[in-house]
Order: sequence, then structure tokens, then C-alpha cells
Amino acid sequence: MNINLVNKGASLYTTQEKKAQETKQEEVASSGVQRGEDKLELSSQAQQLSNVQQRIEQGFYDRPEVLRQVARRISNEIDSGDS
Repeated sequence: MNINLVNKGASLYTTQEKKAQETKQEEVASSGVQRGEDKLELSSQAQQLSNVQQRIEQGFYDRPEVLRQVARRISNEIDSGDS
């Protein structure tokens, strides 16, 4: 099976579209806009979660006194929920 090209060498863009695209590219290049300057800002909740994650990784919650306190708080929550 042979497939023949139609409009051999035809462009997808008209001359006007090409010029408009080139002009846009030149404007972006001359505007001084630089790429790679994205900035990430974490909310206070995300920062708190980050702190908790660090404590988990460091073994803070594996300490007996911390486990007792967590168990006591969970027990209090369960007891107060039964009322």
C-alpha cells in the first residue's frame, strides 16, 4: 500500500500565523521574564504536618511517656464521645 503526500511541503500555519507566533516569542524574550522562578509557600497546617512527620521519623512517638500520653488522650476522647 502506498500513501502519497497531499500538498507536499505545505505549512500548517499561514504566513500571518507564523509572524504572530514569532512576534509573541520575541516579546516574551525581550520582556525579561525568566523561567525557573517558581516559589512554594506552605500553609501553617502543612508546616505543622511536616514537624509531626519529622518527629515520627526521629522516633519521638516511640518513647514510653509519649505513648502513654497519646493513649490517655485517645481514651479521654472515646469516653467523652460516649456521653
